[in-house]
Amino acid sequence: MAKGGNFENEITVKLSLMWSNGEKKKMLRRKKLHEDADERASVYQGGDLAVLDPDIAPLIHLFNLEMKTGYCSKKVSKKKKKEEDNKEVIRIHNWAIMDVLDGRTSAPIFLQMWGQSIRDAEETARIPLLIFRRNQRTPCIAMESGTFDTFSDYFGEFESPTICLQDNRGLDVIVLAFEDFKKWAGTNLRGSVMDWADTRCVESFPNCPIKVKKHNPL
Repeated sequence: MAKGGNFENEITVKLSLMWSNGEKKKMLRRKKLHEDADERASVYQGGDLAVLDPDIAPLIHLFNLEMKTGYCSKKVSKKKKKEEDNKEVIRIHNWAIMDVLDGRTSAPIFLQMWGQSIRDAEETARIPLLIFRRNQRTPCIAMESGTFDTFSDYFGEFESPTICLQDNRGLDVIVLAFEDFKKWAGTNLRGSVMDWADTRCVESFPNCPIKVKKHNPL
């Protein structure tokens, strides 16, 4: 299985456990390529994930969950590792969010990933969430500042480090470590999404067979 598939499977387990308070591991799965053309996609799929357990469907209705991993560049060193073994050395050059400020390209990797998340979310009337992992690093999650503020209303003040990227062309995104997001959400992910998504199923998908029940604010 490709590295991206392994990462998506890892995140589906983490989100399933968060949603079920540690009781279920397989509530979501990776989306298959051909499912984009399936009419059920608008109800049971969003971004890179699809629903296995209907109880978690409100998460997919509310958010476009995009998963990205890797994207590092590889270069072969001109120098040999050792004269005696005469082997080439492959050096891994990881991308960084700081490339947005001091990178040498007009389209840094992070902005490419975030741009795709935004476009896909707009096409399906969902809220973008980007979960990504750089090579040999731990996962992070990126969201619009308004999404972060709404999560704060449910989860309380976020006390761990964040990175905020803003410009005058509409970029307004906050990045935090995924493990910090898990601790922040605690046992409240399901309740917050059920409350937040109360009307979105009807508004975005008129024929949605899954009824989102009203949940009291946390």
